[in-house]
Amino acid sequence: MPGIKGEGLKMMWQAGAQKYGDTVEMIYILPHNLEYMVVDGVLRQPNLMINQDGDRFMDEGMLGNTTFSGNAMFLQPGHYAYVIMDRAILKQYQDEGPDIIDIVHPAAGFKLLDPVIKKAEENGYEAIITADSVGELAEKLNIPAAKLQKTINDYNSYCDHGQDREFFKNPDYLHKLTGEGGYLVGKFYSGAYGTVGGVKIDENCQVLDGRRSGYSRSLQRGIRC
Repeated sequence: MPGIKGEGLKMMWQAGAQKYGDTVEMIYILPHNLEYMVVDGVLRQPNLMINQDGDRFMDEGMLGNTTFSGNAMFLQPGHYAYVIMDRAILKQYQDEGPDIIDIVHPAAGFKLLDPVIKKAEENGYEAIITADSVGELAEKLNIPAAKLQKTINDYNSYCDHGQDREFFKNPDYLHKLTGEGGYLVGKFYSGAYGTVGGVKIDENCQVLDGRRSGYSRSLQRGIRC
């Protein structure tokens, strides 16, 4: 989060608050996603997802759980992942509705995609990728074409048989990637809503110092949750 570097927590720690359980609530997003919210919503559907090595690494059906998926992406090279679909799958979503429905990304976005893709191309935005073939896509993703093709072929075989033999994704989410109409790819990065925890408190939500388990009188006037 640009400009926000934990000043509140740092002030509490400097005042004597006991450090405890500081972590973040992970999510995943397209960079500058408010400018590309439509595409962010369309491409975060449970289609083929790979890391920079061209490998799947989780059940894409969990993409609706942003915390789980954000943590999984954080463990990948570069802390990002590519979610891949094609326009045949997009047409299915336009006609029948998406696999994952949420209150942040409206279903109407599936019919408003092209102007946002055009804006991304004009702006040189690197997190929305389009390609007409696997070879072109491999070049744009900087993944060996043979590796990308094998990953797609393996995934398509699971779609043909209605069984994901790697991560056991819900068969309802197995949509074959044919490349019809061109590929659409979102480069999603791990991100965070904000910090979770950071200082130890008692049952009255009063901040504890590092010297004893009781409430620090020196903190009484300035620090409360």
